[in-house]
Amino acid sequence: MGSLYLVRHGQASFGADDYDHLSDLGRRQSVRLGAYWRERGMAFDAVITGTLKRHRQTWEGIAEGLGIGPEDVLPWPGLNEYDSEAIIATVHPAKLAKPDSPEMYRHHFRLLRDGLGAWMQGKTQPAGMPSYVEQMLIDKLENKLSDEVGAPIPEPPAEKEPPKPPPSVDAGSP
Repeated sequence: MGSLYLVRHGQASFGADDYDHLSDLGRRQSVRLGAYWRERGMAFDAVITGTLKRHRQTWEGIAEGLGIGPEDVLPWPGLNEYDSEAIIATVHPAKLAKPDSPEMYRHHFRLLRDGLGAWMQGKTQPAGMPSYVEQMLIDKLENKLSDEVGAPIPEPPAEKEPPKPPPSVDAGSP
């Protein structure tokens, strides 16, 4: 049986002018993960990423660590995240100050949690986004279409010993 590896992007630049960019730590995390896989002789039949900059940068770092080129990747917008600013604005319309303390980071994530909960319950409608129910229907339709028109699933490679977890990389502050 084949294996599916899911990787969330490396640490992004929270609080920076351009959040959709890996921080220095996020870059190191992605290169280290690729090196970890290379050290274990792992290879991949396919790579699918979202279309955000931090997704591409994470894959580029992993590919560097693996010692391969980052060319063969299938971008899939369905893996992109929701618009967190639009979500937060539904429960906190005022512009948030740039976080510069642990308490401000916690405040941001509390608002995000509250906004996501309200969106998922149908209590709010973030600007420029579909309702949560519509988003789930869009995702199901995309999955159905890709199942019907997608390429055949390749035969899995020969069984390998499962990889050991990578050494921890200090994630620093949120």
